[in-house]
Amino acid sequence: TSSVEIGQGTHTSLAQIIAEELGISAERVSVTFPDTDVTPFDQSTSSSRTIFTMGSAARQAAGQIRQQLLEIGSHAFEANVEDLELRDGCLQIKGAPEKRRTISQLFQAHYGAAVGSMAASYDNQTRGGVDPKTGKGKASAFFFLSACAAEMAVDTETGKVTIEKIVSAVDAGKAVNPKQCHMQNEGSMIMSLGSRWCSTVGSRSTRRF
Repeated sequence: TSSVEIGQGTHTSLAQIIAEELGISAERVSVTFPDTDVTPFDQSTSSSRTIFTMGSAARQAAGQIRQQLLEIGSHAFEANVEDLELRDGCLQIKGAPEKRRTISQLFQAHYGAAVGSMAASYDNQTRGGVDPKTGKGKASAFFFLSACAAEMAVDTETGKVTIEKIVSAVDAGKAVNPKQCHMQNEGSMIMSLGSRWCSTVGSRSTRRF
């Protein structure tokens, strides 16, 4: 992936998405962040767009691997692909969990070879962009909507500012990792408070701030 890990939990969330698609535990998925000189272009690592864009690409690539495993299993079980499923790190016949093989056993049945072809995917849901003349178009694949309000008290003698209460509401959609989503929102609130504390409101007539 061209995305970078800056503390937002990309490594864990991408592993969860891939693991769910392949029916294995997230601990068995290794997510790497190679030199971006050799990876497809990514616009930025910001907000939650990494999970939305890179997560979609990872899911599609994992789906290709899943299909290849099912095809290998169809020969091993002499069954139709539609009758097979991946669950708990094993391939089994639907409705007959006793007839199952681990992914490692599938590779052994495939003479130790890896999946038949490299799986890769590129997700770009902002094709078309914005018309420079009208300003209309699809500027972003999605918009992250949130609102935050805070009650603050100011000591008029010392100037000390105290946060009495702060509330944030986020339209997060599907949270891949709810705990990380909550912490990311908490971090964004702290960053917003920092910028507000450093901002000033002045009067042109009195030159007072």
